[in-house]
Amino acid sequence: MGKTTKKARQTPPLSADRVRTGWQGPAGTRIRLARGQDVEAANALIATTGDGARIILVLAAAIEDGSASSAMVDGLSGGEKAYHVAASHTRRDLPPGPHRPAVPARRRR
Repeated sequence: MGKTTKKARQTPPLSADRVRTGWQGPAGTRIRLARGQDVEAANALIATTGDGARIILVLAAAIEDGSASSAMVDGLSGGEKAYHVAASHTRRDLPPGPHRPAVPARRRR
């Protein structure tokens, strides 16, 4: 009789549906796309690191209004460029900074 070998367990590919519904994580957790009501729970989880880190306000606002999840799902279906396009349209109200360069002024002729 020949030897039988176990097949390596493959991780299913990430899809928009899979990210929305989530999947079982370690120790009874569920891994899924953050929802608006999840910001404080995420901050509580980050607090367990002990370094005083929190989700930055810009990201917290994007999670709460759903624009972060929209950009993530667009990126899953359309790739990195689709993600960047979606993300750039979601937070136009932010002031320029290291995370968002200023748009150059038009030259007058």
